[in-house]
Amino acid sequence: MSLLYYIHARVNEPRCRQSGEAGGSPMPFAALLTPATASPMPGAGQLLLSTALLDLSAQSAPTLPSARPPEWAGWLGLFILIAAVSLLAWWLLASPLARPAERVAPTEHVLRMRFLMAAVVLLGGLLLRVGAPWDELWHRLSGVPFGEDLLWPPHLLMYASIALSFLLVGYGLSVALGGGGGLREGFRREPLLALLGLLSAYGFAFIPVDIVWHQVIGPDLMAESPPHVVGALSGTAVALTGVALALSTAPRPVWRGFLNRLRPGDAVALGILVVQCLSWLQLMTTGWEWAADRSVLSRPGWMYPVTVLVIGAAVSHVALYSTRRMGAATAVALVILAAHVPAVAVYRLLLPPGPAIAAHLLLVPAAVSLDVWYSLRRGDRIARTTLWGGAVLYAAVLLAVAIPYIARAMTVPVVDSATAFLSVAVGLPAALVASLLGTRVGAWLAAAGRPPATETAMAVAHPAYGGVESASHRTRFVQKEDYQ
Repeated sequence: MSLLYYIHARVNEPRCRQSGEAGGSPMPFAALLTPATASPMPGAGQLLLSTALLDLSAQSAPTLPSARPPEWAGWLGLFILIAAVSLLAWWLLASPLARPAERVAPTEHVLRMRFLMAAVVLLGGLLLRVGAPWDELWHRLSGVPFGEDLLWPPHLLMYASIALSFLLVGYGLSVALGGGGGLREGFRREPLLALLGLLSAYGFAFIPVDIVWHQVIGPDLMAESPPHVVGALSGTAVALTGVALALSTAPRPVWRGFLNRLRPGDAVALGILVVQCLSWLQLMTTGWEWAADRSVLSRPGWMYPVTVLVIGAAVSHVALYSTRRMGAATAVALVILAAHVPAVAVYRLLLPPGPAIAAHLLLVPAAVSLDVWYSLRRGDRIARTTLWGGAVLYAAVLLAVAIPYIARAMTVPVVDSATAFLSVAVGLPAALVASLLGTRVGAWLAAAGRPPATETAMAVAHPAYGGVESASHRTRFVQKEDYQ
């Protein structure tokens, strides 16, 4: 979530410059730096709005500690917002209705709009990914203060991301509020688009809570603070809704190879997952990979490989089970690495020594092993032994590569026998949980928004679905075992 790093950097820049000069460090902002593979969260562009608000509040807030709100106010605001949005989402989309809403096969126009909104989710994340770190780098190199940079190129990209987030809110809620019937019936006519609008609106509602939180705790440098993690989770919810929208534009396929009839919806879905994985790696691992970042020195060393393992296992299984393409996990890992390497090169050139290349690289061999495992068990992909075996294999390969690589290539964490043992002891069960969750989420994404079995023949005959697969084949897509 680089934009939160960006906010912190802007608020703390004078203080960090002074501390850096006092310590004689040639890179006073290293602890704040973020790789150019910055926050990809689709829908997170709205967080830029809080930059100005937080900057002004940091300058105008009283300096006396007693003037700050009590700490419980920050926790209370965070809890109230989460509870309110959760309750609202349940009431709109899952609460019992006196007369259940009828499900109908999507029209060609609806399928087109689903794909368009999924593409907007992806584009918004990409714009933010390029704009935020570019802006951060320019500020570190030029020293231009806030307020004198509103129209320079990086900001224009971030403004475009914010505009796309507003578009998601407006269109998603307009779909829910349009047509006849009550409010809940409206949301359930096209639930994915309505959910996209609701979750995107939550992102904007989250801005005041984040500001209150920072008024309570002050301008800190901790990436993994509760508001940041909650903000990242909300961005992930928007992204996963975008994945479901992209995949719902074509019939649910049987398992097949990665390049077998690759559809635009599959490409958009995998692109969104790439952006999300980069987001979580940015939020959770950046501190370890910058040698000058002292915020991680007090943390247990096993946290780094386990964090990489959990993120990688979850994203790989979501990619595999949502697209049902053997090779999807490898494709996602390779694109993640390809996006990260040039960014690291730029930072090393302009702000040496720059970050290490570790987490993004470690995902590749584990993803390859997972895809090979599923390819070898071609006829038994739904069995629990396949799931558990793949999860254990993924964890074993990643840890077997990560532990010696971290010891050789990184300054922190320091890998000793205790760190290696705890990485395995904690990592294996954590990977199993993440993999199981990833398969469930992936299976849901693969089925969400597609017509039920009773509407299969009409959906398959529709030109928006290609009109090429038989009704009996399409019925196979909604059988019970596909959700396991």
